[in-house]
Amino acid sequence: MFILFAERKVGEQHGPAAQGVLAAVQTLREMNADNLRKVPADAPTAFIKPRWKPLVITPEGLDRKFYEICALSELKNALRSGDIWVKGSRQFRDFDDYLLPAEKFAALKREQALPLAINPNSDQYLEERLQLLDEQLATVTRLAKDNELPDAILTESGLKITPLDAAVPDRAQALIDQTSQLLPRIKITELLMDVDDWTGFSRHFTHLKDGAEAKDRTLLLSAILGDAINLGLTKMAESSPGLTYAKLSWLQAWHIRDETYSAALAELVNHQYRHAFAAHWGDGTTSSSDGQRFRAGGRGESTGHVNPK
Repeated sequence: MFILFAERKVGEQHGPAAQGVLAAVQTLREMNADNLRKVPADAPTAFIKPRWKPLVITPEGLDRKFYEICALSELKNALRSGDIWVKGSRQFRDFDDYLLPAEKFAALKREQALPLAINPNSDQYLEERLQLLDEQLATVTRLAKDNELPDAILTESGLKITPLDAAVPDRAQALIDQTSQLLPRIKITELLMDVDDWTGFSRHFTHLKDGAEAKDRTLLLSAILGDAINLGLTKMAESSPGLTYAKLSWLQAWHIRDETYSAALAELVNHQYRHAFAAHWGDGTTSSSDGQRFRAGGRGESTGHVNPK
């Protein structure tokens, strides 16, 4: 059953490296259609890895069960590596879908309208960066000699950086504590439910095939939460009573895609924009976005502390 489904979904969306495993899937489909139990002697075997060969290739011929399991295992690996992709999928999409179409890129390049903040000519760009590097190094050298480096000092023992001041002033912390005490204690899943009741954003996570809304809202919001906090489906299932990885994975594959996220986020943004509080935060033309923090070693590294710079 899974072999039939897999071939129907994947179709011909694959790279050359995946030709062997898809040929094996096609062979298994034909065997299922003809009710054959014995794997044909001329069945594709090039996709079988050395660790599988002792199980699949036997003196009596190709073992049907292990041949099918091996094909499924290699199909899974090909999906993960991008050698096979599924049209319309968020998780297993073609890598080229992340790029500008070749025709559009060529047109933008001819018009010198590429949306880049740098010089698109690599030789000129590198020359400019090297020149800037020389200038900046000369500036740092001069400041270091005059002991004028901002928030830092260069000595014989090395570079010492002044620790950052606290992001929140001490006088503001008391107000933060008072405000926090006024807010009710609530689980984040319950908060998501409330927001969905207000906005109805979950209705945009429709089924890929028939466009139906998700039947289990708790399951849907749990999968979304796993994405939002980078917890992953496995840990989300382990930390949520009644949920399993299989259920979350199925729902994510069928209901959660880039376009459903975009529609749901638009619903949330529009609802927020219409709220009276929104007027206190500007006209919505700019936003505050988070970033990724990269840890750097420092004097507290041995004690488990991290230099914030």
